[in-house]
Amino acid sequence: MRQHNDPVLRPQLRTTASMSKLNIPIPVRSLFHFAIPCYYQQPLWGDEGALLSEAHRLPDLSQVEGEFNGVEVRAGWNEEAFAAQFRVFNPKLLVWTAKGTGSVFISVWINTRAAQDIHRATRFCHWFEIEGCKGRTGVEEARVTWRAIPRAKETPNSPPPQTVIAKAKLDPDRRHYCVNVLFKRESLTGYDPREYPQIGFNYEVMRAAVEPITFSAGAPLRYQDDPSLWITLDLVKP
Repeated sequence: MRQHNDPVLRPQLRTTASMSKLNIPIPVRSLFHFAIPCYYQQPLWGDEGALLSEAHRLPDLSQVEGEFNGVEVRAGWNEEAFAAQFRVFNPKLLVWTAKGTGSVFISVWINTRAAQDIHRATRFCHWFEIEGCKGRTGVEEARVTWRAIPRAKETPNSPPPQTVIAKAKLDPDRRHYCVNVLFKRESLTGYDPREYPQIGFNYEVMRAAVEPITFSAGAPLRYQDDPSLWITLDLVKP
């Protein structure tokens, strides 16, 4: 029986053929399209960040390739916003933050019109980069930068001020690092869950000299600018 957060797997033969012709190792995740339920939450955000439960946890798709990426991600939505929470356990990434000698960079890609047959970003495709940093008071903060997607056919509206909110926190025992981010509806061109209940979603967690951790299949695929490689989230409302 399919569990509440189990992905739906759809064969993806196009990627397999093109990669084989180039004689490049094929990431196993590229053999499938994944459709994963993403559950409604009201309220979605609180003083500590995203109010997301275990039911909102997204699967670790790297396990398809027999790996464990060391990052737990939860996502939820309502008509006014979309939220994600990243908990980083990966020791190669965590050690830098725990020592205070560097931060983890998280990229988030969102397509408010999920499509598996479009290979260049449209005005509905967004890229945000989140960087944890020390604030003036010494408290961990997070800075969000809106980026233009390379090769994009169109560019979305730039997010108005205060429409993307991020919080970062290092566990007191330094066993994990948590980043919460809220994307208000105004920050996402075309965000309308009632009319378009599927969105494309991808993330990358990285640090210099450490191989990036991605939701979808990673390198050598162009997951940074090809929306067809992003994962589909089905926006499910009770």
